[in-house]
Amino acid sequence: MGYLRPPDKPSWWNENQWLYAVMPGPASGWGQLMLTGTSLTPFTGTNIVTISKHTSLQSANLQTGERDLIAGVAMVHTQGYVGRMPDDFVGGALSGVNPFDTIVVSSGTEEYQALENSSGGIAIRTV
Repeated sequence: MGYLRPPDKPSWWNENQWLYAVMPGPASGWGQLMLTGTSLTPFTGTNIVTISKHTSLQSANLQTGERDLIAGVAMVHTQGYVGRMPDDFVGGALSGVNPFDTIVVSSGTEEYQALENSSGGIAIRTV
């Protein structure tokens, strides 16, 4: 997928010093993201940021039979808030789905593809 520029950049983030873009991490895909560049970040130690997951969301909702999805997942570093993913990226109850399964909220108008099949996993809107 390449680099992603989240829409919610913190006001203190100086792009003359640090590029504001992320990409999937090398080991855990969308569960961890890497800030672009290895040393040009506002944080010390590592350029890895994590998606703030809703890990309690595991399986389909018992009342609706659907998998609950939450838009606007946050990105955090151990030293501060990094931003928010676009609303087309959602976290949700994706435990037990296959990677790249389609999660249909409203057929033909709102559908997502699972990128990470876990509790609080990540999916991206395709329709």
